[in-house]
Amino acid sequence: MFNLNLLPEKEKQNVIWEKRTSQTFYFGSLAIASVFIFLILLFPSYIFLALQNDEIARNLELEKKAQETLQITTVENRIVAINANTRRIVQNNTEPFTPGI
Repeated sequence: MFNLNLLPEKEKQNVIWEKRTSQTFYFGSLAIASVFIFLILLFPSYIFLALQNDEIARNLELEKKAQETLQITTVENRIVAINANTRRIVQNNTEPFTPGI
């Protein structure tokens, strides 16, 4: 249709400025609301992952302790075997040795 505007130039600029300001405010509010909703929806996942991370760290510590215990058990078994061999050697050496002439 016709694009007839009887407002003075200053008033036209004010109307345009108000329209742009309201649009900027609307889209800014929409963006802030979207970010806020995104953070609210992301928060439970963050809590879950933080708890899971703590559990994994605790399991890792337990696994390290288990490995240390296993290594200690292995070393203890080797010591027992060496002690048994040493006892056998000492028992065998208690008999007098007479070299053949």
